Formats: sequence, C-alpha cells, structure tokens
Amino acid sequence: MRLLRIKGTTTASPVRQLLATLWLTGGLLVSASAQDIATTNREWVNQPVSSQFANFQSIALYPHPTDQSILAAYCVNEGKWRGHMRVFKHEGDKIEWAAVFPEEYIEQIGHYVVSCRWKSFSMLKNPVLELVDSTHMGNGALWLLELDGKEFRVLLNTAVKGGYWAPKPEFQVPPEGKASFNGDHLTVNYRKAPGEKFETVVLTGSVSITDMSDKELPSKPFYQEFTWDKEKHVFIVHPPTPRKAAY
Repeated sequence: MRLLRIKGTTTASPVRQLLATLWLTGGLLVSASAQDIATTNREWVNQPVSSQFANFQSIALYPHPTDQSILAAYCVNEGKWRGHMRVFKHEGDKIEWAAVFPEEYIEQIGHYVVSCRWKSFSMLKNPVLELVDSTHMGNGALWLLELDGKEFRVLLNTAVKGGYWAPKPEFQVPPEGKASFNGDHLTVNYRKAPGEKFETVVLTGSVSITDMSDKELPSKPFYQEFTWDKEKHVFIVHPPTPRKAAY
C-alpha cells in the first residue's frame, strides 16, 4: 500500500488513506449500506470514523478549508431522497467532537441536500457552510451556516428551489396562479464590488408562472440581494425583482 502524508503524518491506515484521497479531490462518495440516523443523534460521536460508513448508503465528505481535521459529511440513507449533515473534528480514527446545528436549521431542514461547500467571507473569521436542501416535493432553501467553535449559527435561510410562495406584485402572477423557480435551483453568487466592505449574496434565475387553469405564462427573470448587517451578524433580505443580473 502506498503511503500518503496528511498534515505531516505518514500512515497507511484505511481512514487516513480515505481522508488523503478526499483532501486531494475536494469531495468523495463512499458506498455503504443505508440506515436512517437523525441529525440530532449524538451516539455516533463515540464511534470510530471508519465505522460511520457502514451505516449509510453513501457518504459525501467535504473538508474544512483551513483545518483538514474538520469534515462536513453528508450521510445518505435512501438514494438521493433522504440524508443529513454531520460536521466533526477527528484525530486519526477518533472523533474528538461534533458540531451542533441550530434549532432553526433542524426544524426546517429538507429531506436531502442538493449541494454543499465551504465558503469564506472577508468580514468573518469563521468558515461558513453553504447548503442547498430540498424536500421530496422539490421545494428547497439556501442555508449559510457559520461554524463558531463547535456550534453553527444561521446567517441566511431563503427559498431557492421549487415553489416561489407569495411572489411580489412585480412578478405579475395572476390571482390563484402559481410561480416556481426554473431549473434545479436559483444560482448563488457572492459579490464584493470595489469600495464595498462586505460581500453581498446574490440570487439569480427565472420564475415560471401559470394561471389558475395551469396555462403557462411568460417567465420572469429573478434577482435578489442579501447584504451583511454587521450589528445583527446576519445577511439582510432585500425584496426580489423581476430583472436580470447587471453583471
């Protein structure tokens, strides 16, 4: 077996081999058998890292951007239709601690995760986990979760997938009509223009519209910004508009 070096430690253990490959690829799917375990379950923290993979159909791992011993793990129970996130710090095959998710996230989370990545912001010293989740009905949200020590806090939670509920009058949805986001989900971008102190979250895409008889009407572009509030330590919602991005 070829030895791989991670953070200055040479080892040939299966766990370290897995993490080394993960570190090089930025994300890895590992096949395993499925078993449903809730996000709030903490019993697994006392189990070895290597034992986690036998509990799920697959696990996708995403390493912390500056500390490779911290991993975000998306644990899939039933194909793409049910899964949950775990974030933990490990030393070799031992889990040292697991991050605590906030009540808001636990109460509103969808059935599965569509996308996951770590982000960094100039106004924050802590890394942020960006998640897009979805329910079985196809409705989903963007979550920005700041990892502060061993706990997450919600910086932003907003709909980006499926139904567009309570659309603004500017989108001209007729009475009893329906609106929904086109595509898999809205595009998430981060903008920091010259002269701006903080990054702005920008959502872009388009909205499909039907009338009460389900007749399709012309789609509308969708644009929405969320600006950073230094005092409240969250992203502030600005009303969406039916226009295309200016960049």
